[in-house]
Amino acid sequence: MSDDSHDPSASRRRAFLDSAIIIAGVTALGYVSSFLFQYGAATKYGVPAELVKLNLELVISGSFMALILFAMVALTMWFARLLVERTGSARPGLGIFTGIFFFSTFGLGFVDPTYFVLAAIIGPIGLVVLIRPQILSKVITALKSRSTGTEGLLGRHPTLEIILICALMVMAFASPLGKLAAQIRVKYPILETEPEQVVLLLYGETLICAPLQREERSYEPIYTILNLSRDGPITVRPERVGPLSMQLSGVSDPGN
Repeated sequence: MSDDSHDPSASRRRAFLDSAIIIAGVTALGYVSSFLFQYGAATKYGVPAELVKLNLELVISGSFMALILFAMVALTMWFARLLVERTGSARPGLGIFTGIFFFSTFGLGFVDPTYFVLAAIIGPIGLVVLIRPQILSKVITALKSRSTGTEGLLGRHPTLEIILICALMVMAFASPLGKLAAQIRVKYPILETEPEQVVLLLYGETLICAPLQREERSYEPIYTILNLSRDGPITVRPERVGPLSMQLSGVSDPGN
């Protein structure tokens, strides 16, 4: 059986295929992160998830956000690996990485309580790994032995392990960050209608609006969907009326 490891054409084909996979993965990450971010914002406003739409502008802005998160996670992992190499011990690097991951997850729990549960799982696991770092080494070795090993994409490019971990963390944080953005948002477009309508979400030419209760800094969960191409020009004025909460049964819900 011929070995194509020294065949230049085969190496070029593998490099092209690997590059194509990476580019496709980055594109998919940007799209998925953008959708999860918008999904988080929509659920915070109480808007049905079926109304969430993406356009090129949202995908580009979401991809930029994902890139920043990706860089932050990758930098943390790089610094942790550097500590491991410099100190000869895995504990300092693991401590920094698990600590940042734990406190970030715990902080997001104030936006989405589900992340309190995730933090409660990460905490004990991180503590065990810090006490016995060889456990993590055994787990990684076992996973690699069941994968494609040195012949696969991860084997040829070990840094892809970091990329995959970063991508998973970005997707995990995208939705709660969307909720957080909606929760702290202050400036909204206001429709000059009677009663006043606040534009909660904007998807291209589609506006999702709700009646504004200016004095209470809240809105009623009665949504109006407007389309600029269908309904024509709409007059809006940006105002600082937030942060907004959603009214439930005539009483402003403090949890939103």
